[in-house]
Amino acid sequence: MISDFIFERAPPAAHERFRSIMVQAKARGAILVKDHRSKGVTMEPCSDWLADALSRCGIRVQRLTCPSLWASRKRIQEVVFCFCNLWAMSPKTRDFLRVKAGPWVALQTEHKGFRVYERPKCNYRWFLRQCDQVWDFGFDFCEGSSSIFLPTMWHPLCMMPSTPPRKTLDVVLLGQEDESRRYVRRALSRDKSLTVRFSNNLTPGASMGMYRAARIGLMIPRQAGNFEFHRFSAYAVSYTHIVALASPKMDSGLAKLLSPMVDFVDSCEAMVTHLMELLRDREALDAKIRAGHAWFASQGLPLLLKHLLEYSSKSGDDGATRDQNLVLFENAIKDAKAGKLARNLQSPNQPGGKIKNKMMRLMDKLQS
Repeated sequence: MISDFIFERAPPAAHERFRSIMVQAKARGAILVKDHRSKGVTMEPCSDWLADALSRCGIRVQRLTCPSLWASRKRIQEVVFCFCNLWAMSPKTRDFLRVKAGPWVALQTEHKGFRVYERPKCNYRWFLRQCDQVWDFGFDFCEGSSSIFLPTMWHPLCMMPSTPPRKTLDVVLLGQEDESRRYVRRALSRDKSLTVRFSNNLTPGASMGMYRAARIGLMIPRQAGNFEFHRFSAYAVSYTHIVALASPKMDSGLAKLLSPMVDFVDSCEAMVTHLMELLRDREALDAKIRAGHAWFASQGLPLLLKHLLEYSSKSGDDGATRDQNLVLFENAIKDAKAGKLARNLQSPNQPGGKIKNKMMRLMDKLQS
């Protein structure tokens, strides 16, 4: 099970922090930063999944854009969940520090050596280190961050048709072209017996339509060693078998876990060869697709966070020490709630100690 794999890979301290954050989200509610884009690959399907998964944990979820968070006139006590690539579109370090009062969870979408992670003006790594926990889709964690392997880039199972859709394409590959994708496209285009589609920057609806029409979906990640769960889950809910380009950095345990739906190959040449082998017997491939669909549906992904919370709660009953930073944070919140009383109990020389000041003046009058 995916939930078992995630739980076993996380150290006890990460479980404690996860549990504490989720408990606070139950008490105060959660804010989920939403994607404003309507074209290309957006994070909204993943946001839909996350909102549903949090709701199943008994957490109230409010969805806001980054600008609406920065416009807040008060410090935000709710737990904020933000996909990092959405924060990177409009990074506001000052506003972030101004509004942050409760825990923030960074939903990791980039890694070292790639795209916005390395932009000096983006402060992407700064954001990861400022957040109380990073739910990461890979194992190459950012130094200085509180990271845990917990991919959240899933598509809701409600997007999965009740019956396998009619397949009119053999192969589909979506995304921005690079050298590897160009090689595969040219190699497959030489075989006129195949129906192949390559495209980029489609609307979400058009992308899903392309996925559902294809027997095989290709995955050639731009970030070597990191598995693109958002594309994997889009294929998975579309009854599409996956052939993915692995790398020496690919985690062998993760590859084994996903093997019912994904065939990993070591090179672009091997990818083309394997595709041809699969398409020689389309009936056998269709049976493979049905078996993969059954496995994916059995993983209970809508309840992933709930199961992890239950696991973490059970593991916390054996005397594990609670995360000290979050304990301090909870104590600060309690102090803030009792702020008026605390101010009234200040010494006479401190501003705001009105009750004590009056009592001291009354005592002076009585003594005189």
